[in-house]
Amino acid sequence: MIALNAFATVTVHCLILRNGIFVPQTFQKGTSRQGNIHKFNDKYWSRSDGFPIRPPSNLPPSGNEHLLIALGEVLGSGRVGTVHHATLLTHHTELPPLIIKVSQHKWSENMEKEAWFYKELEQLQEIAIPRCYGFFQVHIEEGSEVLTWKVDSTAEYNGRNQTPEHPSNPTLLSILLLECLGERMPLRQPLDTIE
Repeated sequence: MIALNAFATVTVHCLILRNGIFVPQTFQKGTSRQGNIHKFNDKYWSRSDGFPIRPPSNLPPSGNEHLLIALGEVLGSGRVGTVHHATLLTHHTELPPLIIKVSQHKWSENMEKEAWFYKELEQLQEIAIPRCYGFFQVHIEEGSEVLTWKVDSTAEYNGRNQTPEHPSNPTLLSILLLECLGERMPLRQPLDTIE
């Protein structure tokens, strides 16, 4: 398997429109900020003693690989982002099937926190959570249209506030590159009735 931190850049096709034409967009590895606020029983709290110390990483030094992918079919969307299958356009036999989570407009800050949690839970990746191959960001040019920002992300979040508490820079677009674990599980249905 290729190291989780092997990719420094990712070029995504079929995501950005400029003058009605899809243009490839190259994302740089982003930095994830600590997500130290948790929601529990609709009340926010943070630990007064801070977080437990993260175990040392087993990853090699960060790589300088480039990945070329195309945005595939939509798997789902939510408050923070839209999830798509990712089609590999470069030959990487060591990669599992991938998905790409694209931030909703002005929700990049929340995706940064999600990326931080994947880093914190590195030891559980491939065991209990999907492998995360990185968090990447780009500032999109004026006049660009982000295909995923047209998706209605309120469908599953009716009644919730859809405005970020601290909106991100409106030109900032973020992605998470994750291992695809399987089909989406049905909501509000007991697991024993799923075939």
